[in-house]
Amino acid sequence: MTILEEKVNPFIESIERSIQTENWYAALTLSLALPDICGRLENPKLGSEKRYIKFFNTYLKSFYISKVGEQKEIEFLSGSDMYALRCSFLHEGSSEIEHQRARDILNSYIFVNGSKYLTVHKNMFISDNEKKLQLQVNKFSEEIVAGVKSWLEDCREKQYILNQAESMIKIVDLSSGVDFSIG
Repeated sequence: MTILEEKVNPFIESIERSIQTENWYAALTLSLALPDICGRLENPKLGSEKRYIKFFNTYLKSFYISKVGEQKEIEFLSGSDMYALRCSFLHEGSSEIEHQRARDILNSYIFVNGSKYLTVHKNMFISDNEKKLQLQVNKFSEEIVAGVKSWLEDCREKQYILNQAESMIKIVDLSSGVDFSIG
């Protein structure tokens, strides 16, 4: 296991545990933060918005495109709209993005829970009148985890990213005694 995987896997595991325990706000928070974390490791000189959109376009965009017929594709979510959601949710606790500079098409989001008692037939649904995207929070989080796992696979040989990962936060487990060797 690389240092990159050692540092990123606890984030992935936290998202997965949050989904299992139906802790939707924790799952959503970490899911929206993780592309930014990965993007920073890969492109530390790019600004947050550009690296987030680049990560989205490379690792997540395919989840949010649906084919209609032979020729037409519908893009439910763009990198700009997801970045706008990230900013709005993480900084303001809001799902409204119409005042976010980065937004592209959407005005807001509705997240529905992924409870075993609720069956949503489609993960995504856009209300044309309001430009509001409905997403199932567990599916959204699972898709981000899948994208991050693909990114980890692509980056396992990139030494500059492995070096960057050294500085990532680590929560030290003291359950078996005091350990002052942070690192």
